[in-house]
Amino acid sequence: MSRLRVLVVSPYYVPAWRAGGPVRSLAAMVAQHGDRHEFTVLTSAYDWEQASPMEVPATGWVPAGRARVRYLPVRSAGSLLRPAAARAWWRAWREALASRPDVAYLTGVFPPVWSVLPLVARRLGLLRMPPVVIAPRGEFGAGALALKGGRKRAFLRLARAAGLFTGVAWHASSPAEATEIAAVLPGARIVVRENETELPARAVRGCGDSPAAGEARPLRIAYLGRVSPKKGVDVLLRALPQVSAPVQVSVHGAADPGYLARCEALAAQAGHPVEFTGQIRPERVAAGFAAADVFVFPTASENFGHTIAEALAAGCPVLLTRSVTPWDGPVAAGGGALVEGRDPAAWAAAIDDFAAGGPAGWATARERAAGAYDAWRARCPADSVFDRLGFVPG
Repeated sequence: MSRLRVLVVSPYYVPAWRAGGPVRSLAAMVAQHGDRHEFTVLTSAYDWEQASPMEVPATGWVPAGRARVRYLPVRSAGSLLRPAAARAWWRAWREALASRPDVAYLTGVFPPVWSVLPLVARRLGLLRMPPVVIAPRGEFGAGALALKGGRKRAFLRLARAAGLFTGVAWHASSPAEATEIAAVLPGARIVVRENETELPARAVRGCGDSPAAGEARPLRIAYLGRVSPKKGVDVLLRALPQVSAPVQVSVHGAADPGYLARCEALAAQAGHPVEFTGQIRPERVAAGFAAADVFVFPTASENFGHTIAEALAAGCPVLLTRSVTPWDGPVAAGGGALVEGRDPAAWAAAIDDFAAGGPAGWATARERAAGAYDAWRARCPADSVFDRLGFVPG
């Protein structure tokens, strides 16, 4: 039986890891459906915000799990000003299309090298591409569009006028993201399919302190993810001076120097211990959540929220902004809480409420988080977004 041939185009792919959830979701999609779909991946040889390339083959197509991958010497749009990089980009596209893929799957709307340029070349007839599916990965959320919003909205107006999105189908990770896409692109063809994960079939239990230990200690708060305004790390830090209970905070994740400096200044005035550990590798994420009593996540929006799933898989309850992710139900059932908006005072109150449970209450919350994860995992779909779009092998 022939397999559906899928060309995946993404700024980052494994072994890249610093770009967070989208990379892990792509790798999981390939791993989960690679027995039925034939995946070819075009990507960069550079990880997110890194000046040096990864240790990957510099030329040719190489196997990576269940995919065939070409790592290009392209770090940014400026890289294509180098003739060698531009030739490599063009040659890789020609080779990828020569294999006659049935569908091209672009991750993101705004990446210039990996989405904008191919769409322009398609519109001009320079690349004869198969049907295109775009996964915005939360780029149309209000919080994401607010960052450099004028530039993004100008591009979207120009792209619509130029017909860059003509005939494109859209992959939404949740019904909420489908609504966001429809608001920006009325009439667009949108299919909802939750992102794949490579998380365990059941949550890991017994990671926290035993309530029998009984001794009082501070509540251990973790933040894990990209340290950025959208994710709300500054909201957490502004809340801390208003928190009455003893707490200690670990912030795991990379940040641009300017925002990190702002966060460090807020931490110095927090009145509670705060440590910044930098980015941790994916294999250490579960241990980071296992060492915490609660994950505090004042995000502005998430199309999926891979980190929330990782927290629950480690039995770590979550304090989460209400109605901005697909996770309200599991978080509320999983020993955590939903907080209205991003007012630091509301987050301080939520932290104090959770801290009031003490070690015994925190242990109970951990068990509820694990149970909520198990219930969610049991509902995960088996089909792919390409199945839902009705693509068949050519």
